[in-house]
Amino acid sequence: MTVRPIRLLVGFMLLSLLSCSDENAFPTQKKPKEANDPKIIRFVTINSPNTYFVNENENLAGLEYELATRFVKSLGPDYQFKFIVVDSFSKIIPTLLSNKADIAAADISVTTERKNIVDYSESYHEVQQYLAFNRDHNKRPKNLAALDGHIIAVPAGTSFAERIRKLSKQHPGLVWDEIENTSSEQMLESLANEEIDYTIADSHLLAVMQYYYPSINTAFTVGEPEKIAWAMARGRNPDLLKQVNAYFKHIKQDGTLRSLLDRYHGNTKRLKTIDVKAFLMRT
Repeated sequence: MTVRPIRLLVGFMLLSLLSCSDENAFPTQKKPKEANDPKIIRFVTINSPNTYFVNENENLAGLEYELATRFVKSLGPDYQFKFIVVDSFSKIIPTLLSNKADIAAADISVTTERKNIVDYSESYHEVQQYLAFNRDHNKRPKNLAALDGHIIAVPAGTSFAERIRKLSKQHPGLVWDEIENTSSEQMLESLANEEIDYTIADSHLLAVMQYYYPSINTAFTVGEPEKIAWAMARGRNPDLLKQVNAYFKHIKQDGTLRSLLDRYHGNTKRLKTIDVKAFLMRT
């Protein structure tokens, strides 16, 4: 199955500005003196309304961006940060494991497969996966068995791909395609444009995308809810992992995390069209 390249989201225009390189740091960040300087925390992420983007005021924003910058600030004035932006989710873990980044802050689900290669931080959010369909193009399927003969397209390297591989053992009639060099946002836009039949996406992203693409609808939940956390290469930096966990415990206790989650995930119904367009594409 071939899915044509999809334009970048408006809020995500930094990818085009920065030529989609996984080595780019944004101009507002201090340029690191040395790649292995322990006081420069390198985050790998992806452009998404759930992670990191340029908002309608041309400022950097996103839940992961705010969590990351607040964490570095909590370490003290001598610490700096660098964001490494990759152009597909499938590149996040490899960037981490190749020691190009210290922390993956990219709306990452905690999965069994990934636990073999990464250390997860304390989780800070929980999401539910849904099967999404275009109600103007397909009828709502009642269950997985109703999808026999149809293709479910998911981004490669994601928890959606991992989940559907597991489900295929129980439902051998499932047919799916793991698309390289794409994202959940792009999959949902392909769905809205009737380029694919079905995809799987997280609840909080669907809430944003449905506002702009009302033809996108959810059919049923897929699996159990998943926890979201930061990831680090397994065993590489236990001291940094302790600092990250202490930070998440602190912002849970003082209400900061709840405030940030409400800002980015709790106000979807209050969004205006112009706010959503700040997330979505510019040609």
